[in-house]
Amino acid sequence: MAKTYISAVCLAILCCMPVINHVNSARFLGMCMPFKSQLIETQALLLGLADRGHEVYIVMPQPTIPTLPSGFFDKRIQILSFKTRSDDFMVFETAEFQKNGIFSYFDRPMDRTFPYKTMQIFHQYTNYFTTDFTADMLKDVDLNKKLKELKIDMAIIQNAFLFFPTAYLLPIKHNIPYITGSGMALRESGAQQLPSIFPNPLSTYSDNMNFWQRTVNFLLYLPYIHISSHTIPYDFHVDSLEGIPKKSYHQIIADSELFIVTGKHPALDFPQLTLPNTIFVGGMSAKPGKPLPKDLQTFMEHHKNGVIIVSFGSIASYLPDYVVKKMVEAFGKVKYGVIWKYTGPKPESITPNVKLLPWLPQNDLLAHSNTKLFISHFGLGGAFESFYHGVPVIGLPLNGDQFYNSNRAQHRGIAKVMDILYFNTEELVDNINAMIDNSSYVDEAKKLSAIYRDQPWTPQQLTTNWIEHVLKHGGSYLRSPTVLMPWYQYYLLDVIAFLLVVFIVLLTLCILCCRCYCRIFCGKKTSTKPIKMKTK
Repeated sequence: MAKTYISAVCLAILCCMPVINHVNSARFLGMCMPFKSQLIETQALLLGLADRGHEVYIVMPQPTIPTLPSGFFDKRIQILSFKTRSDDFMVFETAEFQKNGIFSYFDRPMDRTFPYKTMQIFHQYTNYFTTDFTADMLKDVDLNKKLKELKIDMAIIQNAFLFFPTAYLLPIKHNIPYITGSGMALRESGAQQLPSIFPNPLSTYSDNMNFWQRTVNFLLYLPYIHISSHTIPYDFHVDSLEGIPKKSYHQIIADSELFIVTGKHPALDFPQLTLPNTIFVGGMSAKPGKPLPKDLQTFMEHHKNGVIIVSFGSIASYLPDYVVKKMVEAFGKVKYGVIWKYTGPKPESITPNVKLLPWLPQNDLLAHSNTKLFISHFGLGGAFESFYHGVPVIGLPLNGDQFYNSNRAQHRGIAKVMDILYFNTEELVDNINAMIDNSSYVDEAKKLSAIYRDQPWTPQQLTTNWIEHVLKHGGSYLRSPTVLMPWYQYYLLDVIAFLLVVFIVLLTLCILCCRCYCRIFCGKKTSTKPIKMKTK
């Protein structure tokens, strides 16, 4: 009888679990720039919440959706789309646009030293996202009606602080608390970014710099401060945010309930001082590998010496012919199989050991036991996936944070960095053989991989725990009043200047007093001396 009663209670609890999950679940809205690399990272973050029973949505412009690979989004993520007056931003991923824009330095190397073209494109895209794109999003009737009906509990805005700062206006319009995700710790979170100890993403330095390196590192921070400062267009407050108090862009970001840094992790990065409102969860998309499609599995098993995975991510649609030619020649001279994510015209003289594919299950390939090396531009996704699976990397960074990602890995002994403009075939062949034959690279990669995996929570779990925490309790208690404090106050320069003035004034008074004392008392003593009269 007792056993039957216990079984009935257990069965009732199991039946109620879905109801309990539904009652405790919340609704989250993800927002990011509509580029594949950003969407992959944002999706990984949202899926961590979906695994805990929450409802997750993502805002997408309609022109982007048909361009994504089939099955790109997990079925648990619901898409909220809006119409844009133009799909000009989609040209960013075309080869022709990249050739004449961010990758113009392949034909004009000086464009890398003086990145005028890149800065021009940066301002072009920032202006587009902060004007027409945002205006269409804020005014789309269907999207905003749906958001009102859903009553979203929390918005997660991923990597919008540079190109898409006005993304924050959508949750502000609907009075939704929000979380900021970014590749690096933002100064609005209160994280210290001292150039004396923290290398700039555009530098090749470690956190141990000499005087001249610290000088250069400091100078490199000046343009970053410039490009990360934005002004919210006044029209939005009049047309779409009527009645909502106007705030500066830096104040809007500082009001985030939590800061999620998806581009860094303590196991790989240089240590950085942060406040409790900032968590480091690099490697959100890295996870155990899934079985490969039959053709890829056959290819992996066929090459007994091992396989090299080559990918320049979703961003690089253009590589010049002379770079492709050198890579094809190098791959033809090694004894390994090569799987290469490649979207251009098929190169001439391609050898049978090379397999070209327009899209790769990158994480699953890096997880395969026969993968020996990864050749990459060192985007965040691939960097952490190779790190997670303990695969050494040859880095050929193209732009942006890829230089920092590749250099930190080289400092850790798990990568070699090459210059994509000036490398030659023999250099690439030598580096491939050296990194595979020299066990120190794979040993160090496996060691760091073990450190990375040996954590209380995965990046997804840690992120989800903190998001649920601030959803329940709010994140205001985690903020510091120093977040928006002027730098001269933060470093007490005003106090030091005041005390220095006080010291100088007191010292001056002391000197004047001493001089007066000497004049008064020393003068009297001199005047009271008896005057000796000469006698005849």
